[in-house]
Amino acid sequence: AFINTQLDNGVEAYSEIGIYNSEAVQVVFPGTTLGAGSCAKSGSCTQPYLVPLSNYWLQQLVDENGVKLVDATDTDDNDTPDDPSDDITTPKYITNGLGLYKATHRFDTPRGYNSHRTTIRLLQGFRGSFDKWDWDSAVLYSQAKSKQNNTGRHTMSGMDAALALDTPDAYNPFCGPGCNDESSFLTTIFRTNTTSLYMLDFKISTGDLFELPAGSVGLLMGAEWRRERYTDFRDPRMNGEITYTVPVGPKAGLTFPLISDIVNSSATPNSSGKRTTYSFFTELAIPVHETIDAQLALRYEDSNDYGDATVGKIAIGWQPIDQVKVRYSFSETFRAPALILVNEGFLGRSLSATDHLIRYAAGEDVDDDYYSMQRVTEGNPGLEPEYGENESLGLVIEPVDNLIITLDKWSIETEDTVGVFGMYNATLLDTLIRLEGGATECTGNPNVIRSDVVEDDVTWPTNLCPAGLVQQVNDYYVNNDTRTIEGLDTSILYSLDTEYGDFGFKLVHVHYDTKNQEAGGDAALLSQAGQPGGILEGAAPVRGVDDLLGLNGSIEDKYTMKMSWRKGPYEVLVSGTQWGEFFESSHVETIDGVREMWVVDSMTMLNLTLGYKFDNDLRVRLQVKNLEDERAPLADETFSMYWGDLHTDFGRNYNIEFYKKF
Repeated sequence: AFINTQLDNGVEAYSEIGIYNSEAVQVVFPGTTLGAGSCAKSGSCTQPYLVPLSNYWLQQLVDENGVKLVDATDTDDNDTPDDPSDDITTPKYITNGLGLYKATHRFDTPRGYNSHRTTIRLLQGFRGSFDKWDWDSAVLYSQAKSKQNNTGRHTMSGMDAALALDTPDAYNPFCGPGCNDESSFLTTIFRTNTTSLYMLDFKISTGDLFELPAGSVGLLMGAEWRRERYTDFRDPRMNGEITYTVPVGPKAGLTFPLISDIVNSSATPNSSGKRTTYSFFTELAIPVHETIDAQLALRYEDSNDYGDATVGKIAIGWQPIDQVKVRYSFSETFRAPALILVNEGFLGRSLSATDHLIRYAAGEDVDDDYYSMQRVTEGNPGLEPEYGENESLGLVIEPVDNLIITLDKWSIETEDTVGVFGMYNATLLDTLIRLEGGATECTGNPNVIRSDVVEDDVTWPTNLCPAGLVQQVNDYYVNNDTRTIEGLDTSILYSLDTEYGDFGFKLVHVHYDTKNQEAGGDAALLSQAGQPGGILEGAAPVRGVDDLLGLNGSIEDKYTMKMSWRKGPYEVLVSGTQWGEFFESSHVETIDGVREMWVVDSMTMLNLTLGYKFDNDLRVRLQVKNLEDERAPLADETFSMYWGDLHTDFGRNYNIEFYKKF
């Protein structure tokens, strides 16, 4: 709701009250324990799934001779073949004395969630004028709160108890779907998030500061105060209030914060943070010539956590004739680190990644080099803002009425980009350190923590110290080196009003020429080692540095299109997006002696909207997204099998929108 009131003293009071409320419900497939790949068979994954010797159903399993698996033994005749007194008897099938570790198990109960979100926005402002100055001041409060209940979740402690029973009531991990009662270890967990913003600003402006031959100079000045806050509260079985400890096996003693009591969920502590920022800004609009306009701007910000920053901007527009305009701009930018990256607590996540040491030692055809390991990160209070320089040179052409063509050549250079080194690069660095150190280098990258149990499925070369599987990778947020992105934006806009309705068309093409992340520190070492003649040549490319264009979602071309027709209360909208192809660097094959990366194909998606506006200003829209039911192209090494940062794989979907402005 918007309320405007003219006060007796000439000041205008304006208010805004906004409330948004949503409910969402979804049911998805059942869960499984965290951990996959070679770590699962030995119980070395984050959430080991152990079927103990006491399990009733394990007790019923027999071999081809009718001997129970838990009882079957092998006998070694030892030194005297005819003397059984010195024979050694060992378990035949279950040799760890604990039970069977199950690598993959999908439960029966579907997971689901119901989410309730509420957003409140309250604004009260006043504006007026005196002499040749206009002023505006407002106070804003906004809050967004969400609570999500996740159903169909299982507890690790309850699962262990159900598996340990020696009666027919025990959980049976060997039967098919629907044969078990999971109620004894089912639970519902919650997550509550709140973000809030308090802001007070004041600005004053005039379009007639002083006169130049080409016109009046305009000035805007202002100040702003902001206080941001967030909280993220998790279920007690997730945040460490109720803990789970792995009882036995290679992971015995593992507990919070590296493991939670919820199956298929990593431990996550509660998190909160706040930031107070003061800003001062000014802007000048200068008519240099009757065909040339210029803009100068300056902004200063001072925050209580990341420090202060000052940035500026200059923009010039030249319109030699009515149909042509040339524009240029140069600006400095900064982006403060997100509150959660500064304040987040110790956080462990179970992710699958390539172990480059195992791959190097065992060869390209090894099956056990991609498995689940823990990625550990934590908020970094020392993060600094990202600073950037943006430059753009453009041309606007209007050859005929209602047809506008724009071309803009641009570049963005950002320093101190916030990011992580990455699990992929961490294990690659571990491999490099061990190769350079030889057989006596048994530590490697200190941020890659490996099991003390040597991986015996690998025939270790003599130049490497044998090592175990990765258990944990420390991967903290840091300020990285300079990133440069360059490209060309082209757009065509056309509109036509006729007796048959109003038509509109817009086509935008974004072409990227450059996307380069400078490699510094350890990343530079990996980059050099991967060059021809380097110790890692042909092994695996360092990820996230050097030339990134055309790799891992960094496409070279993107097209977007919008077409519209409106007549009276009716409207038809058609939109579409096409993403270009790119290579997936984590999947490399040797084809005819050449190392080639997996190609993720281009994708095109069209959307259709049909709308009608009633006399009372109620608007109804039927939207059909992904009109052609296009599937996302295959990405080999991602969990969902498609590149989720770029593509969607929902298929054709529909929604109805009701909108009314009061």
